Amino acid sequence: MQFPSGPTNPPINHDADRRLLRTRMRFIDSRGDGRLPSFPTNIHGLVLIILMRGINCEVLKISKNVSPLIRIGDQWRFKHEKNDIGDCTDIAFKIPNSDLKLLGTGYTKTVYQLPDGRAIKRIAFFGPSITDCLDNEDQSDYNEEVCLQTVAKSFITEIDNLLLLQNDSNIPRLHSYCIPYNFITDAPDIGIIIDGGHPLDAILLAQINWHSRVEMLNEILAFLKRHERLSFRDIRRQQFVMIDNHPFLVDLDDVGTTSSDATDLMNRLYSGFIDGFFFHNQPTSAAIILLQLRESYKNSSLNFEVLSRLTRDLTNF
Repeated sequence: MQFPSGPTNPPINHDADRRLLRTRMRFIDSRGDGRLPSFPTNIHGLVLIILMRGINCEVLKISKNVSPLIRIGDQWRFKHEKNDIGDCTDIAFKIPNSDLKLLGTGYTKTVYQLPDGRAIKRIAFFGPSITDCLDNEDQSDYNEEVCLQTVAKSFITEIDNLLLLQNDSNIPRLHSYCIPYNFITDAPDIGIIIDGGHPLDAILLAQINWHSRVEMLNEILAFLKRHERLSFRDIRRQQFVMIDNHPFLVDLDDVGTTSSDATDLMNRLYSGFIDGFFFHNQPTSAAIILLQLRESYKNSSLNFEVLSRLTRDLTNF
């Protein structure tokens, strides 16, 4: 099955200048020849890509919650980005992983440190997202494309959220991003370059004092309050890094446009961040408040107001 043949930019009249001339739903497949797959496109939870052709313009919309992209040359760019954000031509994207320091590997991404201290995110081809996806399928070429497309969507979503939140004091600066036009075939070229930081790991936990830990939690609560209309479906310690002694959220592919349930969000913040981070080398005098915090979590009453109040009380120790 394929699209009707015809010129790349069909003839138009002046009355239609502002209209999109053709709407097509297709996959950016590995051949890049504009053919639709010969299988149904509503199976396996596939992401449908709407490609709209206008006057010298192709617009990519991967989901209703992600801003549209436009084709510029051989890559996709968000229309709402600033002019100083680099693209696929950034020389840092040409550096092989073997020449970089590995900072960590997550579900879909691997993070490396660039020579100048910035961080670059690339697809974790042997990460759980792709390997689990392939294990659940028959490992055919088609299913390999589906798995890569799912990971690519995660990258594109994160880039969109980084751009939308660039002015926030707890979001790292986005220096460059690369979304190739055919991001299935060229999946290894997908990348994000942001400010580098120190992960909130056991080493940092051993170094940071109590007051700094409480201030960090206060900053995170203030960040969540500023963006209470967004949903943070995953909020864990591993999603933050420290930059200039401030916490920065660096994993944004699970941020949505609908507000989170406040109690559920605070419970996830407790289990994924507070528990284990605050119950280590804590002042003896803070034990009662920490116990109240734990009890509020256990009985599911840990809403934003309760956590904010208890955090303020912890600043006194």
